[in-house]
Amino acid sequence: LVLKVVLLCLTKRIMLHGRLVFFDDELSEKELKQIEADDQAIQTVLLGLLEDIYVAVDSYETAQEI
Repeated sequence: LVLKVVLLCLTKRIMLHGRLVFFDDELSEKELKQIEADDQAIQTVLLGLLEDIYVAVDSYETAQEI
């Protein structure tokens, strides 16, 4: 736990569900806008799915696993 905290403090990056997470101050304005657009597109697609399909898709970490 201490190593993770020290690493987090030194890099200001964390791993979340196997993905490297960056803080807003490390990303450009263009990158932030792209992330927001991607999130909105994903939500639009997922909200249109039936619940059983949504649960199946949501259980995968990457599209390649599907």
